[in-house]
Amino acid sequence: MRPANLALSCALWVAACLPEPWVPPVTVCTGPRCPPTDGGAADARSDAPPDVAADAPPASCRGQNLRGLASGIGEFGCAIRCEGSVWCWGANRYGSLGDGTTTSRATPAPVHDLGGPATSLAVGFHHACAVVGGAARCWGHNGDGQVGGGAGPDQPRPRTVTGLGRPVVSLAVGGTHTCALLDDGSVWCWGGNRNGQLGDGTNVARLAPGAVRQLGGAAAALVAGQYHSCARMVDGEVRCWGSNALGPLGDGSTTRRLTPTAVQGLDGTAALLSAGDFHTCAALTDGRARCWGAGSTGELGTGAFDDSPVPATVLLPP
Repeated sequence: MRPANLALSCALWVAACLPEPWVPPVTVCTGPRCPPTDGGAADARSDAPPDVAADAPPASCRGQNLRGLASGIGEFGCAIRCEGSVWCWGANRYGSLGDGTTTSRATPAPVHDLGGPATSLAVGFHHACAVVGGAARCWGHNGDGQVGGGAGPDQPRPRTVTGLGRPVVSLAVGGTHTCALLDDGSVWCWGGNRNGQLGDGTNVARLAPGAVRQLGGAAAALVAGQYHSCARMVDGEVRCWGSNALGPLGDGSTTRRLTPTAVQGLDGTAALLSAGDFHTCAALTDGRARCWGAGSTGELGTGAFDDSPVPATVLLPP
């Protein structure tokens, strides 16, 4: 039975801006996939700015106060302000807002104890993660170990995910799992794995990060749905793994995959990637958008209300 929640997972990244007056003391992310903003992810273990920005943003942030915005497949959203603080709002019964409480909020509240300025952000069903100083810092629901550091209890404040070994570039957060893209292009995942969404060749939950097997090269970006994950490779190919009952892996089947499988018939090079609960979309370099997976509510944008196990063209206006 398909769950009722069909909210899209999306992220919007706005113009880069320089924090002021803080200057990163050490650059730790040096690989080809490090974020270009501010010279890469900076080490925030010392000389870091406060978690919460002053009421007036730094002069360099005026007119561009948000660095990033994310809403997931759950009931809350988060934003990164220009200077790197993270603010969240919405449902909070599992500590998803990271403010140290379980009180839901209709207006943004600052994430406490973030540990420094965030450079990237991902929001899932009931948990969220940010990249801080090249590390993954996660908070919220932790029933399957998706926050890192072991299963339960829930974490209403951020904690660092250990065992990654290299700087984190970006994160993808699903229903009960989390994946990290490292600066060498490898992908590591942890948390719930009943549908193979960790890509490690098993369906056993992981309380510590494990490498995605048979990735087939270096990844450039990650997305996660409720029970599946996908990577956009540096060559523009898309590879997905996990639950495939409604076709969100795009390999032409509805067979669950415990390791990455290539999306079939993409008919172009992917420039951007996005995932919903049970479907996935790619924006191609030629300007087209292609989606696959669950389509019973029209989420594939093809003009039909049908599922598609292979990419179908979104009917965007010319």
